[in-house]
Order: sequence, then structure tokens, then C-alpha cells
Amino acid sequence: MDTGCNVYRDWRAYEGPSVVATIGHFDGLHVGHQYLIRQVVQKAQQSQCEPMLITFEPYAHEYFNPRQNERIMLARDKIELAASMGIRHIVLCRFNHDLATMPAPAFVQTVLKQVLCVKELIVGDDFCFGHQKKGNVKLLKQYIDADFNLTVAKVIQHGQDKVSSSRLRQCLTNAQLDDAKTLLGRPFHVTGHVQYGEGRGKTLGFPTANIRLPERFLVPRGVFYTQVEGVFGLVDAITNVGTRPTFGGQMRVIESHLLGYSGNLYGQRIKCHFLRKIRDERAFSNKTDLVNQIESDLAMVKAIQEKV
Repeated sequence: MDTGCNVYRDWRAYEGPSVVATIGHFDGLHVGHQYLIRQVVQKAQQSQCEPMLITFEPYAHEYFNPRQNERIMLARDKIELAASMGIRHIVLCRFNHDLATMPAPAFVQTVLKQVLCVKELIVGDDFCFGHQKKGNVKLLKQYIDADFNLTVAKVIQHGQDKVSSSRLRQCLTNAQLDDAKTLLGRPFHVTGHVQYGEGRGKTLGFPTANIRLPERFLVPRGVFYTQVEGVFGLVDAITNVGTRPTFGGQMRVIESHLLGYSGNLYGQRIKCHFLRKIRDERAFSNKTDLVNQIESDLAMVKAIQEKV
């Protein structure tokens, strides 16, 4: 993956120059995260340092409770988007027993100051870290000196509530795509490599490009008007996210029928942008009823296109 930035799979591997950094899970890279990143890039330019994003793999809550939450964004997408915003170094701290039990003061002294050469750290006012989350902004301020500065960024709000990954997760669970777009600053999307399916779409007259994501990855369920992006450009599509109950499916799949496109996409990486929900997924008594519904769905997509 060539993103134009350096990616480190362990914080101990960094041997670069002094940096201005921000730190967190950054799941979804919503507009609040983007604000932090813009601050990092700007301050790095002013101080002749390089901009760094420090994050974790797995996330802390995944380490302690793997089934607690679903992810909003793949690590690869996070890296690509952060790099496109000007981040030069991305550190994927391996969240394991050693990191989980590291006291907050040791994290500041060893990880941030000594190894990662953080000259300025930019975080939100609710940032917490270290063993049992005992580290916070108040503790970080105790370490400010000639070689380490701290900036506490304002919290980005939408309406009465702050922008957060948990709020975004709720929007996606309820398929509130317009609200999710507002929080993200872009349409929600998923990426993946096109895989061979069972070929049912083709036999029905509606071939699909199928991608699979990790089980604990949040994608709204149902049938959607989408746009699929790849080496072929950007193509309107209708996308089904579900288990295909008409055929007794059990595994969740994401299958997109690209309108007016007939090329071979197997093995290609595509990005699927979710624009509008059309309906819930449901089981049909026979293939004829399913085909009729798909044709109705396509008519609705065309009606949406005419309004855009």
C-alpha cells in the first residue's frame, strides 16, 4: 500500500524526526478527528516538525472485550485518508498486555517523549490513556517542558451533542445515512476486493460484485442506492447488505449490481459509497418475485438519479 506516508506496526520501530502528533482510535475518521489532524499538520509546518497520527491495533475495547463494538473503518482506509490529509507518519501501537498495563506516566515518558519524539501533542479535552485510563489532560500538562508541549483542541459538535464514533455507530446501525454523512464529512463507504460468489445474481440477470468484511465490522443492513468506485471510475449501483434469506443464506455479504457496467471485477479493490436506503432485505417465495422486486428497486434508483 503506497500512501506516501510511513506506517509503523510497533511504536518501538520509530526512528524518525521530531513530530507533532495526535493519538486515539480514530474509528471512522469523522469530522472531529479530521479537525485534530488539520491542527497537527498545520502546527507541524509551523514548528518544522513532521505530522504523526498514533493509533492502536487492536482497539483497546477490542482487546478487553472483542465483541463489544463493531468497527466503522478498516485500518487500511484510515491510513489512506489520514495520509491524504497530510499525515507523514502513522504508528499502529500494538495493544497487548504490556501496553494495557503500562502506567500513564510511563506512556508519556517512554512512548511519546523518548521513542516517538513528540514535541507537541494535540488531543481533545476528554482524552484518556494508560493503565485503567488514569491518564488524562491534567496529567499530560504536568509533562510540558521545553521539549514537549500540549494543545487541547475544542470538541466538535453537531446540534446539541459532540461528534463521536459512538454517535456515528448509532447512525449507521439505524441506516441514517444523511446524518452519518454529516458526521463523516463524506458518504459512508466500505472497501474490499471483489470475490467469487455463488453466481446467483448473474443467473437472475443482475450480476453483482461481492465483497466481504470482518464479522465485527458495522455496515447498515438492507438494499441501498450506492456508487461504486474503482479503476473503472465511479459507477451508480444498487447494493444489498445481508444474508440473502431467499436462498437460506447465513453469512453476511455485500453485493453490488453496477448499473451499465459489465467488466470483470474479480480480485479488484472497490469502494462502495452508501447514499440512500431503498428498503429492508427480506425473503421472497420464488425467484420471479425477487426479480420483480429488483426491477422495482432499479426503477427507484433511476428516480433518485433524476432528482440529483
